Amino acid sequence: MYNKYTKIFDFEVGHLVQSPCKNCHRYGIFPRCIAGCTLLDKIQDVLSTVVSSTR
Repeated sequence: MYNKYTKIFDFEVGHLVQSPCKNCHRYGIFPRCIAGCTLLDKIQDVLSTVVSSTR
């Protein structure tokens, strides 16, 4: 999704308004469902490349 050589700051990515788990059909087995969740994997991939704009 992002070029690994380009710095992306946290204010460029945005923020989550609500948990993606809140309306998930697998919420009944939360937190056991976290390991197999592709949506959370995508969110973590994006956030792992972000540079914080605060100290």
